[in-house]
Amino acid sequence: MRPAKRVIITATLAAILAAVAGWHRYQATAHLAFNTSVQLVESGVEMPIFQVFYNTGRGYRESEARSVLLKPGEEQSITFTIPSNRVYSLRLDVLNGPGSVVLQETALIGGDGRVLCPVSAGMAVEGNQLASLSVAADAIRLTTLAGANDPYLQVPFTPPCFSPVRQGVTSHLLFAGKIFAVLLLGFELLLLGSGAGRSPRRRANVAALLRGWGRPGRPDSG
Repeated sequence: MRPAKRVIITATLAAILAAVAGWHRYQATAHLAFNTSVQLVESGVEMPIFQVFYNTGRGYRESEARSVLLKPGEEQSITFTIPSNRVYSLRLDVLNGPGSVVLQETALIGGDGRVLCPVSAGMAVEGNQLASLSVAADAIRLTTLAGANDPYLQVPFTPPCFSPVRQGVTSHLLFAGKIFAVLLLGFELLLLGSGAGRSPRRRANVAALLRGWGRPGRPDSG
C-alpha cells in the first residue's frame, strides 16, 4: 500500500473514532436523572409495582419507563438516568392496584447533580383512580381506590424541565482533537513496529510527530 493512501486511511479511522468519543462525551453532559424515595404503606396486590414514565416529547412509551418491585414497609431509593436533557412531564404509576404509598424528594436532576425540577406542593398534578392525594414540602402521600387497576399521578412541567450542557461545544471539539492526535500517533507507531511503515520517510514522519508531542504546546498540555 502506498504511504499516501495509508496515511489517508489511518487519519480517517482516527477521525471517526475521535468524533464518536467526542459525541459520547457531549451526550454525557446533556441528560436528566429521575430521583425519588418510595415507601409502601399498604398494598392490596401480591406484587406491588411502582413505574415511572417520562415524556421527552413523544408521549408516554414503554421504552421510556422504569419499573421497581416495592417491598412492604421499606423505604426504597429510585434513581435512574434519562437519556434526554428535556422532559415535558412525568407519569408516576404509583401502584398496580389498591394501596397507599409515600414519595419523598421526587425530582428531576441535571447532569451536574443540581435539583432542577422538584415535584412539590403547588404543582398542577393530575391523578387517576386516586382516593386521596396530599403534597407537602417534599413528600407526597397517595392512596388509590379500592378497585384501582391503573392508578397514576401525572406531573406536567411548564416550561419543560431542561438540563443545559455543562460545557460548550468548543470544549468537546478540543477533546475530540486530542483523541484524534493520540490515535493517529498510535496508528503510526503500530505500523512502524509491524514493519508496514519502516521506510525512511515514514520513520522521519513519526519522529516529527513525537518531537511535536513533546513540546510545551502539545495537545494535552492544557
